[in-house]
Amino acid sequence: MNIAAHKLTTFIAHEGITQRAFADRVCVRSSTITRLLNGKRTPSLSLAYRIFEQTRGKVTQSDWLAPHTEKDSAEESASAEAGGEPLAEKRTRGRSKHHPVSQPVG
Repeated sequence: MNIAAHKLTTFIAHEGITQRAFADRVCVRSSTITRLLNGKRTPSLSLAYRIFEQTRGKVTQSDWLAPHTEKDSAEESASAEAGGEPLAEKRTRGRSKHHPVSQPVG
């Protein structure tokens, strides 16, 4: 779990609200919040800002760019030692490469 996901999970629990209620506050589907918390998605800049506003600064935009937790760092080190690719590359592999927006208009 990355730093931001951990902070957001803590915030939601502390507030005593559901993920769905928080999703409503930041104008996204609850599945988007689930994906953020599971590390399967990174928020857009505008969503990261809305999260920042709704958490009253407890989850910052830069938190989403921060290194993962110690467990993730240990897994990444083990993967590198075994000759595997870093987890960050596995998570993003192929996303923008085939995205229609990134293809030249011709």
